[in-house]
Amino acid sequence: MAADAPQRDPEPRLGACPDCEATIPRDGLLAEYTHPDEWPKMLAECPGCGEVVSPR
Repeated sequence: MAADAPQRDPEPRLGACPDCEATIPRDGLLAEYTHPDEWPKMLAECPGCGEVVSPR
């Protein structure tokens, strides 16, 4: 019996808007950058409130 393949999210997400909690889809990504000694950061447009935010 074969194991079930993991289901993939049909619309990959970046995370949630820190302002309005809306889900931010991957196609909302505007910029991705890394500062020395820090984790990569992203800026994306929130489809809920229209603000440019760093998804969490």
